Amino acid sequence: MVKSKSAKFIIVLIFAIAFTGTIWAQDAKGRTGGEGTEAGDSLSEQKTEGIAQTTEKSDVIQGGASADQAKTSTPVQTQKSTPTSESSGTSANAGAQNNRPQTVTSPDTARGDEPPSEESDAVTQESIREIVSEAKDDVIFEIGNKIVSVKEDIKPHFLLALCLVIVSVVFIIASIVLNIVFFKKKTDKLQAMLQKISDDAQEDRNDNFLQLWNEISNISYAIDNLSDKVESLAKTIKAETPKPQPREPVAPKPRLVETSDPIEDFNKWASDPYSVNLPSWFYYVKGDVKIREEQKLAETGEPAAWICNRRGTKKYLLPNPCVFDGLTNISKFYKMDAAGLKAKGQNRLMVKTPCVMSDKGWIEYPGELVLL
Repeated sequence: MVKSKSAKFIIVLIFAIAFTGTIWAQDAKGRTGGEGTEAGDSLSEQKTEGIAQTTEKSDVIQGGASADQAKTSTPVQTQKSTPTSESSGTSANAGAQNNRPQTVTSPDTARGDEPPSEESDAVTQESIREIVSEAKDDVIFEIGNKIVSVKEDIKPHFLLALCLVIVSVVFIIASIVLNIVFFKKKTDKLQAMLQKISDDAQEDRNDNFLQLWNEISNISYAIDNLSDKVESLAKTIKAETPKPQPREPVAPKPRLVETSDPIEDFNKWASDPYSVNLPSWFYYVKGDVKIREEQKLAETGEPAAWICNRRGTKKYLLPNPCVFDGLTNISKFYKMDAAGLKAKGQNRLMVKTPCVMSDKGWIEYPGELVLL
């Protein structure tokens, strides 16, 4: 805010000084131009009078007698006129013109038909030079007086303008000094704020580090306590746990002897499937089994609902009694009495008529089985 006000004041002051100087310069120029015009008019009048007098003299001399009669001329009459001009320059010019000698030739002796002599030409030229020299001196004197007068008129205004310029410079310097002081205070204040922020941040970092160190110490202490408790519990469990007793040997499951009839071998296994593993000449199949459709069933290693034989002249689709439960319904493939079903893991069966399946998976007629 201080900077903007100072800048506005300086700009307004400079414009005011420039405007005042322009007005004074125009006024002085007008006065000087007017005086110069008057001096020029006076100088023109003087030159005109001098030339007229010179012309008159030349005519008189030319109309006079010849070289042997020039001695009979009347003597030179000198007249002096009093100055009537108001200004000093005009009076001086008029006096100089009146003080110049005038030669008058008697009209009785003048002869216009004789040519001018060399002496008259010399006198005419000398008179012209004198007139020009006097006019030059008068002009120089008049111009000097005008210059002195202009200096006297301009001097007060020049002093006033110089004072205004000095005052403006002082104001500008003062404004610059004030701005420097203002910015110095602002800089010091900003630096103090930054230093305070830095100190606060350092203090916060120290506090956070101390708090984190305390938390780590507490966690370490808690871990040590937990380690001691775990070790104590391990000793207690070891002391209270009974020693394992030797287990009785488990009798291996009996192995079935393969025969030439796959249905006979399957019935041997299905009569007690929980104590004997499925013989290697059978395998489990997975997939959605359908009747009277060509289908391809994939072999799987996990126990499934259906079993197929690897050997024999025909391929059979056989049920797995281990997956039977009270809701099992395989009537599309095998006829059976569902009233004899038990819980899962307790059913046994015997196939009376197997379900024959072609190489392409086609099943024409269902088979028949009996639950044991």
